[in-house]
Amino acid sequence: MMIRLFKQLSFLFVAVLMTGCIPQKEMNTSVIKIEDGKSLTQPGLLYALPMTSFSVDVEATRIIYKRGPYYAYANKLLDLDEIIDRDREEWTLDRVSVRQYLEADPGEYYQVISNGDLQPAAMKLSHEGLILLLNPSDYNKMPSAFADESLPFNGMAFPFRNLSGSVKQYRDTAYRTVATDTSFIQIPVIITKQRILTPEEKAADAAQTLIRIRKRKFRLVSRNNDEVSLPDGPGLEIAVRELDKLEADYLALFAGKKYRRTYHYRYVFTPSDTTDNPIILFRFLPALGVLPPEDLRGDAVNVSWEKLGKTSLIVSPADTLSTGIPSIIYRIPEVANLKVYFGNRVLFSHHALLYQMGAKTEIPANVVFPGINHSDH
Repeated sequence: MMIRLFKQLSFLFVAVLMTGCIPQKEMNTSVIKIEDGKSLTQPGLLYALPMTSFSVDVEATRIIYKRGPYYAYANKLLDLDEIIDRDREEWTLDRVSVRQYLEADPGEYYQVISNGDLQPAAMKLSHEGLILLLNPSDYNKMPSAFADESLPFNGMAFPFRNLSGSVKQYRDTAYRTVATDTSFIQIPVIITKQRILTPEEKAADAAQTLIRIRKRKFRLVSRNNDEVSLPDGPGLEIAVRELDKLEADYLALFAGKKYRRTYHYRYVFTPSDTTDNPIILFRFLPALGVLPPEDLRGDAVNVSWEKLGKTSLIVSPADTLSTGIPSIIYRIPEVANLKVYFGNRVLFSHHALLYQMGAKTEIPANVVFPGINHSDH
């Protein structure tokens, strides 16, 4: 039994030694940059260096002031001083937020060519420093540009201007002439006539209705009405709420109305050393709101960036690495101060990582592809 076990172990040991002596296939690997206009002649793995872009979300509010039809009689009939006496609108710039995202740099595509089977083990490193963008999830986070203008404004209605209408009826005396045998006599006749109410009469009617609404609400709240059965509990809350709405509608006939709507805009830009710095995102005018950059009626809202030079000492490699130790080219981002400002008002300020303004360097290919040895070339 012991002799048989010894023979089996001896055979296994010899098999392992023979397997280790079998020569392994040498992997020849190179990394080349893909130039514009050139077609790919060999199969290989493609990757791109990252580029930082930004989306700027802007929130602005439009406020429309509409004077009431009876604004001229507000003080006389209701003793109101603070009213809207002219139609106007104004805009406010409320909030600006900035988000950065990564996308492929169209000028920095590379191909890894090898005669072996490339099995990548580290496709993506940390965003803050080393990064390899091969099918990154960041590409799926690209926002779409939009400008939310919402629905068009069609004006404001002032319901319940007055309960009596625009025509007033009144009784008057007319005379009908009747002929007799010897003379003519006039017989008085009562007739009903109509006339158009003047604006002040309409305002007075609306003011009286408003006062009656307030009295009615006072009686409901104070329970000061013995002749009518008053609601209680939820019924009282509903009645008071409806009277509040009526009071607001009639009061707006004199004091005017204020309408507010919020608009959202999004702007996308990509900084580079060849673009303007700062960039005009849009223009803004309190009377007109958010305007396109070419509309000189508004003041510019700019975005600027200032590089801190953190990667200035890094030596960039050649674009083609076909000899020596196989290496993968990647980028270390530059740190910059990003600022969005409107005149002297800073709307947003923060540090940002700009990959396209950073330094290109290299990492040994066997870190990414474990099957590649340092002796491969």
